[in-house]
Amino acid sequence: MLYSKPLRILLLILSWGSLFLLKPASAKRFSPAAILVSLLLTVETMIAIPYKLWTIKGGLKRRLWGDLSFIFGPFFAGTLWIFHLTYGKFWKYILLNGFIDFLFAYPLSFLFEKSGLYRLKRLNNHTLFSLSLIFASVIYAYQSFLEKQFSRNQEE
Repeated sequence: MLYSKPLRILLLILSWGSLFLLKPASAKRFSPAAILVSLLLTVETMIAIPYKLWTIKGGLKRRLWGDLSFIFGPFFAGTLWIFHLTYGKFWKYILLNGFIDFLFAYPLSFLFEKSGLYRLKRLNNHTLFSLSLIFASVIYAYQSFLEKQFSRNQEE
């Protein structure tokens, strides 16, 4: 619990700081997918509260800060980076996303729980991993749809 606030701040700073290394065109191109996954994760967070999928010690303010620091930190920036590195190569995208989702769901989640960031309750690591892969597939399909629409509009 002692390290949770500095760790959240560090995650946000590192996530957003890494985006200075990303090409602005990539950030602009893939931001709709990053925004969509942020919305999906926000809905998941809203569902998590009454169903107690995970807990964050403290009141509502601490819970919001905790959830939003992940959603708009590593998940948002990570989505931009993964799309930048792999978009157009679906298997590469799935493999990289699966690897990162595995790291998050298992070893990192264990470390985050030990450091007091959160504690999984009714959501287990396997379900967390599966949901991450489902969200990754949804946002890839969404980005592909947007790319087709954009290319169609340019042809007209």
